Amino acid sequence: MKVLVVGPYPPTTDAAAERTLALVRSLTEAGDDAEVLAPRPGAAHHHAELQGLMGALGVARHAGRFGRIELVLEPSLFNRSWVGRPRRVLDRLALGAALRRWPEAVVHLDVERFPGAIGAFPSRFLWQAIDRFVVPAERDLVELRDRGGVPDGRIAVAAVQRPLREPSDIGWRFDGAPTRADVMTAVRARAAEERELAAVGAWAEPPQWPTTPTPGAAGKLPRRTLEDRLRPYGSVARRAIRRALAR
Repeated sequence: MKVLVVGPYPPTTDAAAERTLALVRSLTEAGDDAEVLAPRPGAAHHHAELQGLMGALGVARHAGRFGRIELVLEPSLFNRSWVGRPRRVLDRLALGAALRRWPEAVVHLDVERFPGAIGAFPSRFLWQAIDRFVVPAERDLVELRDRGGVPDGRIAVAAVQRPLREPSDIGWRFDGAPTRADVMTAVRARAAEERELAAVGAWAEPPQWPTTPTPGAAGKLPRRTLEDRLRPYGSVARRAIRRALAR
């Protein structure tokens, strides 16, 4: 089946991008034809501004080409925290309407990252448009059922397992922005290594992605650009910093 995965994706190097990459890997292993829609250009097949009404339209316009959408829902996606409450309500309703155009919608959700928003009316409207939920823990299932009004049969608990050691460096330490082929090579290489580790029961702490630049030919670290300095912050903070610097 053709599946559209929506979420942060490399070269973004945060936990959300890692979860999206792990989802693409599992879909590929299952034989699905997965493509990625990310909020910024990079290794994803498609990119769009996944905020507000434009983000909902970006999701809706792909509905005719895929059989299922899998959304890695993060607070930084489709959630314009800097606008007033009426606009935030409209954003949530627009996303719910967009997901209703899909034959099947699956959302991967960490409830603890959305405090106070699970049981609100706009969220309940959004939950009604979703066929299945995947949550990381049993407490998330209880919270989504009791406060969000989602039946147990539509919620699955899938704990994330990670390999003992860091997989081979193929595709994980890129020289510049990775291409789509680089990332798919990394997905397949990591999946093969994880199967080997799972066969001997070797599971432990997750691998750490490199966060420091490597020295250049002269032995000096390259000068950090503004984008390099802003990368650890969320999208809202980055916009606020850029606006302040532009004044």
